Amino acid sequence: MFSDVFGMGMLEILLVGAVVLMLFSPKELPGMIKSLARLYGGLRRTADEFRNQVMETEELREIRGEYHRTRSEINHARTMAQRELNRAKLEALRSRKEVESTIKSGRSAIEGRVRQEMDEAAAADPRPGDELVTGDDQDGEAVAEATATATTPVEDEQLHVVKEDQGAA
Repeated sequence: MFSDVFGMGMLEILLVGAVVLMLFSPKELPGMIKSLARLYGGLRRTADEFRNQVMETEELREIRGEYHRTRSEINHARTMAQRELNRAKLEALRSRKEVESTIKSGRSAIEGRVRQEMDEAAAADPRPGDELVTGDDQDGEAVAEATATATTPVEDEQLHVVKEDQGAA
């Protein structure tokens, strides 16, 4: 039971006790034991504080290491997200240019087609007054007279509206 207290056997403990009784009187022993207990308690507290500081330092190192790993992962994720965003922007820009090019070519094709159809319509059905009257025409005077009195469809509509207004008055 008392074989290994403080790393000493029972005989060694009794020997230390006898030496202490020979060196100090029994009246001084209680005060000395209190002083030794305080000294031992102070040493123990100091050792515990030192151990706690070492443990905190180790924990801080672990926390710092984890912090730096997490920060590195976040920066890597941010970089990858920025790359993907730039790729998407570039793709959108390319698509926009394609659409603008398609619109431009479509507009040019439509304008060309409209011009062609207008030219064909003008060639097929000339407006009154556009014909040249030459002296070789047998009906030259009749054509000239018809040309002088001819109106456009818009003018005909306006004359019709004016006549209706006059009839209503």
